[in-house]
Amino acid sequence: MLFLLSSNFGEIMTMFAAIACDIAAPLKASHILWINLITDSLPRWRWGWTKTTWTI
Repeated sequence: MLFLLSSNFGEIMTMFAAIACDIAAPLKASHILWINLITDSLPRWRWGWTKTTWTI
């Protein structure tokens, strides 16, 4: 979970830094979608197949 938060936080900070320095956006929408697809889908897929034990 910490990995997912850190990778998304890095994307946000990169975009904010570019805006603050008044330069062109370093990441296009397709780049952000690709990064999210690669970094977020495999851990989420694994969490979906994890066996849970329900204790109530």
